[in-house]
Amino acid sequence: MNIDPGAVHLRLTLSGPIPCTVTEAQVVCRRPAAAQVLRGKTADAAATLAPLLFAVCGKAQGLAARLALGAARGEAVADHRDGAAAQEAAREHLWHLLGEGDPKRLMEGTRRLPQPTQLAEFLAPLLGMPAANWQALDGAALLHWVVNSPAPLALVMAPDRLEIDAPAVPLLPALDAATSLVPWPRLDNAFAALPHWQGQAAETGALARRQGDATLTTLGRQPLLQRRLARLGELVAYALEDETAFPPPGRASAHALAPGRGRALVETARGLLMHEVAVNNDRVTDYVIVAPTEWNFHPQGNLPRWAKGLAVTPERPLAQTA
Repeated sequence: MNIDPGAVHLRLTLSGPIPCTVTEAQVVCRRPAAAQVLRGKTADAAATLAPLLFAVCGKAQGLAARLALGAARGEAVADHRDGAAAQEAAREHLWHLLGEGDPKRLMEGTRRLPQPTQLAEFLAPLLGMPAANWQALDGAALLHWVVNSPAPLALVMAPDRLEIDAPAVPLLPALDAATSLVPWPRLDNAFAALPHWQGQAAETGALARRQGDATLTTLGRQPLLQRRLARLGELVAYALEDETAFPPPGRASAHALAPGRGRALVETARGLLMHEVAVNNDRVTDYVIVAPTEWNFHPQGNLPRWAKGLAVTPERPLAQTA
């Protein structure tokens, strides 16, 4: 089966030859046709097929499909953290962080993500200290680690990189399937293409989940560092099996909207994933997927805001700047 995998395009308009600035930035996000493929399938077939349609977050996509279909059938599901989805999110965080550093280390270290206890041991040399000691850093101590530590994960924080001095869109609050019905009583394709929180674009992901972290809040003028540290904080928390401070990736919930219609929410590494499905005579009659991509690459989101006005020079070419 071939489906359009979707794509994200960033179109930049420059003021002239280098040196120059970006005068306009446009994000075009083409969504994959996965939801359309699932319509008309039996409920069981849709649950089996859903995780196979996605190259990223397949475990979370499959979980969201099963929970949404279960809610549509009237099954009660308690809010919980799914172990497989949490492990998948940790793997993606590790890929993202180490992918900006040593590719060989990335491939060797993440081919099979170890269990949490083993992951803590794996992370220690990358952090330059035990994972529990790193988690205890805050404020000045954390920034001192970023600037001065030779540890690989400190180096990928790269405080000397380009930072963005521009306002960010709001962060999505923590929601479960039941509370999500208040802002969004019914999901549809238009919302899936351009999701909004209180009428405007919003950001989802590690920073949104950890928005109560005082140290991260102080880094608002260094948003790239802020977001890398949020990812690393979630990865370390997973390794230490710490779910107490902030909503963890892998958190899942489901709720029935009406007989035959259910919604599920799953927190992935990239952010909030929502599935909503309608079933009639055990056939899927409607399916809507709102993925983190549509939030984080929104046409009015952070990427075009931050790209506009960037300086491009011989020392900082466009690929590095973007």
